[in-house]
Amino acid sequence: DPCKEEVVQRVLQSARRVLAKTTSRKKPITKDILRKIGKELVKSSRLQDRSILTFIFLGFCGILRWNDMAQIRAEDIVFRQGYMAVFIVKRKNDQFRDGHWVFIQRWKGKLCPVTLTAELLQLGSISGSGNLFGKVRRRSSGSVIEGVMSYSRARELFQDAMRRVGYNPSEYGLHSLRAGGASTAVAAGVPDRLVKRQGGWKSEGAMQQYFQEQLPALLKVSKSLDISS
Repeated sequence: DPCKEEVVQRVLQSARRVLAKTTSRKKPITKDILRKIGKELVKSSRLQDRSILTFIFLGFCGILRWNDMAQIRAEDIVFRQGYMAVFIVKRKNDQFRDGHWVFIQRWKGKLCPVTLTAELLQLGSISGSGNLFGKVRRRSSGSVIEGVMSYSRARELFQDAMRRVGYNPSEYGLHSLRAGGASTAVAAGVPDRLVKRQGGWKSEGAMQQYFQEQLPALLKVSKSLDISS
């Protein structure tokens, strides 16, 4: 078989190296980036800006996948004193289709994800089975949100927000919200089991791949071994 000749094998190996596609993992969103995006978009009166602002903050704080956010309807959101509960009808690992509740704490200030969600529902005239994140349509009475926002549109708006605050949009994707939320929560000392529940992971291994430890957290290891004090 001529294909087994050493020269042919070397050519094949070289071709594989040249043609192989390298996948670069997107960077996680940090709290500092989140603040910059919030400061930039919260001052806007455009419904599209308010929509992607809410999308970013809810994705980060809820540690949500794109598929999770794309299916959230007005009727899936329950506001309570001090927090908001969001029902995700179907999650990636929900084999029995039981659904999953995600809880979001209310913060102080205009950038609270609970406040942003409530405002978006009102500004976009979203109710009942209407999707929280949809297409912005202009009507005689003003702009409204209808239908479902596509993945490509959500990514486009998210990367535009990254560009507006001075970051290279090609280094970030929608999964940066989920990875950033998980990494930040773990770095803050939140137990793994709670992060796993919020993010809807079924196994520790699946969850760990999203963690990108921040420097302060990494330094805690050697700091705990300090013998100078």
